[in-house]
Amino acid sequence: MRKLLIASGCSFTWNKDQHLKFWPELLAEKLDMDFINLGRGGASNQYIHDITIDTIYESKNIGLVVSAWSGFDRTISTEAAEMFIDIPVPECPFGDYDMMDVKANLKTAGNVTQSRKYPRYMIEKGIRNMLSLSSFCRDKNLPYLQLSSIMNCMPIVSIEIAKLMLQYKPFMDLDRPNIIGWPFFKHIGGFHFYEIVDNPESGHPNQDGHEVMSNIIYKRHGEIYE
Repeated sequence: MRKLLIASGCSFTWNKDQHLKFWPELLAEKLDMDFINLGRGGASNQYIHDITIDTIYESKNIGLVVSAWSGFDRTISTEAAEMFIDIPVPECPFGDYDMMDVKANLKTAGNVTQSRKYPRYMIEKGIRNMLSLSSFCRDKNLPYLQLSSIMNCMPIVSIEIAKLMLQYKPFMDLDRPNIIGWPFFKHIGGFHFYEIVDNPESGHPNQDGHEVMSNIIYKRHGEIYE
């Protein structure tokens, strides 16, 4: 039985353009694995973290987990769940509150909005997602790699994002060999993939870009796990 590659991320991962081979498929071919592509256009880091953990619990014979993190300012929106609620919402004497939804789950209610009010919080939350998924994979004894597809947090610029990351002590505890491109910005010695595979026509990798991504990930896998 072939092992399974679990790949999660945003539109850099999600194969919406079926005429292209995205990096999860290319990487799976190189590793001789089957694969699950959990990419979703506009996905937040919280979504990437949560859907990866859920899929790990649902899967067997996992050979590699790759999480391709997204913009820090993206967040799951709960408004998508409203269409799935099929029970009346009673009035609450204490004001508005979130009604437990009996039908919606992460896969159906994980649409994305942007939060631009609290950039420091969103950056720190994203780093906690990275740490949490790293710890989870280690506890499960699963090979894993992480990378950043795009590193932004509107409305602040990249220099300020880097400063906030470096000020947050848990950032320095990330498993650097397992994180491709750490610390994610060229001006502090790293990279994110938007910087090296962006297609000016679409803002997303073209076929050559996905080849580059799969080759970089495959090389790091070989350096750590083979």
